[in-house]
Order: sequence, then structure tokens, then C-alpha cells
Amino acid sequence: MQRDKPTDSSQPGRNIRRRANRSPGPSDGQLATFASRVILSLLLVALAYLLWSAIHVLLLAFAGVVMAIGLSRASRSLSARTGLSYRWALLLTVLVGAISTGALMWLTAATIAAQVNELTQRIPQVWQHLREQLDQYPWSRLLIEHAPGAAESLVQSGGASRVTGLASGAASFLEAVIVVSIVGIFGAADPETYERGLLFLVPPKHRSRLSETLDETADSLQAWLLGQGVLMVVIGLTTALGLKLLGIPLALTLGLLTGLLELIPYIGAWIAFIPAALISLQMGSQYLAMTLALYGGLHILEGYVIGPLVQRRAVHLPPALTLMAQVLMGEWFGVLGLFVASPLVITAIVCVKRLYVEDALGETAVDQPKHTPMP
Repeated sequence: MQRDKPTDSSQPGRNIRRRANRSPGPSDGQLATFASRVILSLLLVALAYLLWSAIHVLLLAFAGVVMAIGLSRASRSLSARTGLSYRWALLLTVLVGAISTGALMWLTAATIAAQVNELTQRIPQVWQHLREQLDQYPWSRLLIEHAPGAAESLVQSGGASRVTGLASGAASFLEAVIVVSIVGIFGAADPETYERGLLFLVPPKHRSRLSETLDETADSLQAWLLGQGVLMVVIGLTTALGLKLLGIPLALTLGLLTGLLELIPYIGAWIAFIPAALISLQMGSQYLAMTLALYGGLHILEGYVIGPLVQRRAVHLPPALTLMAQVLMGEWFGVLGLFVASPLVITAIVCVKRLYVEDALGETAVDQPKHTPMP
């Protein structure tokens, strides 16, 4: 007769305690997933830091992309009208632009260089004279004491510092022109390659929508370029002519400066008025009044006559949003930030409306920035 084995009444409790003491830990797969996420996060942080460190170059590259859009659309229009191939049309567009710019510089370089040199000498003297006059009033002394440090740099009379500053500014400007031109020409030479490369970065199901958004952005930027180009030429020429008729010195340089600053909507016109006001003030209060009337009249003409005519075929930007972008970009990146603020706002508006408001939020009746497509 088989005897039953004695049971140990304490065994179940011991097994339960063993199982309780063995807390479930992460598996090897979970550890690998966590490690991969940490590494990916560190790589993203490092990439963001590198991009921020090279933000100046990226902004120049963005300006080059805007130039590439303008060259590409102009070349396609020329190709459609003349029957030339796209490459030959692009080559002709670049050559005409380069020859025109070179001829203009050859005709006006000596005059502009002499006037720029005189302008850099006059403005500190005029500013110093103005400070001496304003020091007579308590409110003006308080204003000058709290004025930005940039104004103080105007009164630095050291010739070496002025020459060094001009050389540094000229070198930076030349670097910007070279980078923007290279990106613009090579980008316009084969835009499809760069667009396909960008589309490969997103999942296949989203590529069609991104391609539509890129086309709309390019149309908006092209319309903005055309509108600003017309405004630059018209305002620059009328300003130079008006100052010349008023007898204000350095009319050509001041007109050129006003035209270039038209690339900065709203703020650019008032920035251009400052050196003109300082020069005219040196001649007398009546010349200052006439200069103020000229710039004010041209500003009104631009806002109510020239602007609306140009904006029929260009982009209408929200003024408050544009001004805030200009202030922020100018504070962060200086003059370059001011110049690229508007095209960045255009790009952001189109992308946010199409990719976020319409696709992510499901809104369907969203208008893009108003413009008429180019022929």
C-alpha cells in the first residue's frame, strides 16, 4: 500500500513570497526601445543646435530659394513666349540680368561710391550737431540718454573705425550676394530635383499634398517678388528725382537706399527717411519740411495708388503679422532678418493654412494669400 507523501503546509506560502519578491522588470526589447528613443532625442537636439548655429547661412539659402523661384518662373514665361528651351531661357534671363546690373553699376558706381563716402561722413556730423541743439531742452536730454546705442555709433568720428566698418559691411554684403546668387541660379537650373528630394522626406501618401503646397508657396513668393520689384523701381526713381528737384545733396544714393528698403514693407520707408532727414536738416528747417512732404507724399501715393495697382497681381500680407515678424527677425538676425521676414511670413501662411488648418483640423474653406497667378 502506497503511503501518501507528507505535504508541507508552508510550501504554498513560500512560493507566493518568491513570486512576490520577483517584481517584473523591463524586457530587453523595452530597454532597446528606450535607448533608441534617447539617442534619437539627443540627435534631434544636436541637429537643432547645429541648424541654429548656421541660421545665418540658412536665411541666405532661403533668400536664394526665393531668387530661384523668380528666375525659374521668368525663364518659363520667356520659354513659352519665344519657343526656347528652358535651359536657354534661363541662361538668357541670367545674362540679361547680369549685364543690366553691370551696366548700371558701371554708369553709377563712381557717383554712388563718392556719395556713400560723403554720406558716412555727413551723418555723424549732423547727428552731433542735432544733439548739441537738443541738449538745450530737458525732455530731449532725457530722450537722448535713453536712445538706443546704435545712435551713439553715428557720432564715432574715428576714421579707422569707419573704414573698418565699411570694409566689413561690404565683405558681408558681397558674401550674401554670392551665396544668394549661387543658390538661386543652381536652384532655378533644376528645380524638380530639389523638389523631389524634399518630397522623399515625407511618407508617400502625403507627397501629393505637399507638392500642391509647394506650388502654391512658389506662386505666392513669385507674386510678392514681382510686386516688390515694381515698387522698388518706382519709389527709388521718384525719390531720387524728387530729392534732386528739391536740391537735396546725395539724391541718387538716397533714392537707391529708399528703393532697396522697399523690400521691407512698412518699416523700410521710414528707415530710408532718417538719413534724408538728417541731410536736409543740415541745410535748414525748410528743406527738412520739403523732404518730409516728399517722403510723406510718396508714402501716400504708394499706399493708395501704386500699391493697390501692384497688389492686384501680388500678395496681400496682414500688416500686424508682417510687422511683428519684421521686429522679431530684425532683433534676432539683424538686417538680413528684416529682408527675409516677409517671404517667410508668406511661406508660413500658405503652409499653416494648407497643411495644418485644412489637413489637420479639417477646415475646407480657407483662402490662401490673395494674388493673381502669373501668366
